[in-house]
Amino acid sequence: MSPSRRRSSPLEKIAVIGCGAVALAGIGFDETSAELIADPGVSEDIHEVIAEGAFGHFQVRISGRPLPGNPKSSALTAMSVVRESRNSVAPLSIR
Repeated sequence: MSPSRRRSSPLEKIAVIGCGAVALAGIGFDETSAELIADPGVSEDIHEVIAEGAFGHFQVRISGRPLPGNPKSSALTAMSVVRESRNSVAPLSIR
């Protein structure tokens, strides 16, 4: 059984920031479940979001490779920061 986001957030710290963001954007910490899998054989940082409800079902999977100079972060993270910086000053932004 996966614990609720409220209970697991302090335990896993940085590794679950994405799960916390999904909980905040969705149905909240208490109703959002998460599963953290540590697999030393996987070379990418993988986030998978699955949502089900009266609307139907959707699934999104994002895989990011570590930055060569900082393996604790990914190129996807760096590009997201650049995109958000550009969006903050652009007359038209992509969200």
